[in-house]
Amino acid sequence: MEKEYSKLFKKLPPALPPKGFLALVLARIVKEEQRVARQRLWFSAPMAFVSGFAVVFTFQYLAQDITQSGIAGYFSMLFSDGGTVLSYWREFSLSLAEQVPILSLTLFLGATLALLGSLSSVIKNMQTAPRYA
Repeated sequence: MEKEYSKLFKKLPPALPPKGFLALVLARIVKEEQRVARQRLWFSAPMAFVSGFAVVFTFQYLAQDITQSGIAGYFSMLFSDGGTVLSYWREFSLSLAEQVPILSLTLFLGATLALLGSLSSVIKNMQTAPRYA
């Protein structure tokens, strides 16, 4: 009985997809990619806007912390009296490390990375999403 089925299937022509089926599938894939890109764009555009504001405010906070910590005096000493700094470089680097405003610097770098990531996502999704839809 099994041989009869194999003989029957050998005589049948192979099943071919209807004409235009590949084009329909590819069009549906492109449409789905555009829909996903539009959704990502709706999320990443406000994130870019918010992280842009965060960069501005954290930069102001960082600038305020730098002026309050007195780290600018260390940099002026580095450029004005380099010989003394080179002879006491260990002590200079340790006291410089104590004066660095770590929290505000970390917040500023985090906000900057968030801005760059969200801008990258916005640009990538604007290229994929349809111009008008």
